[in-house]
Amino acid sequence: ANLAQFSLLLDEVIDLDSERDRLNRQIGRLQKDKAQLSQKLANVNFVQKAPDNVVDSTRRRHLEIKTRLKRLQDMLHEFPKP
Repeated sequence: ANLAQFSLLLDEVIDLDSERDRLNRQIGRLQKDKAQLSQKLANVNFVQKAPDNVVDSTRRRHLEIKTRLKRLQDMLHEFPKP
């Protein structure tokens, strides 16, 4: 079995500043979306009057955004510092 070993320097392949900026922009958009959905779900009239499938869909979307936001924040935290 022939095995090859190699090293890859991430900062030589990826523009770390650009990637950091991209992650920050995504995080900002997700935070805005999360805030809007939180506000909607906190509205008693929406929760009581909207069809159940709409409320459930909004809750699922809110949870998906929270999960994705956490993952992106963790990625950014683990990113090499400038």
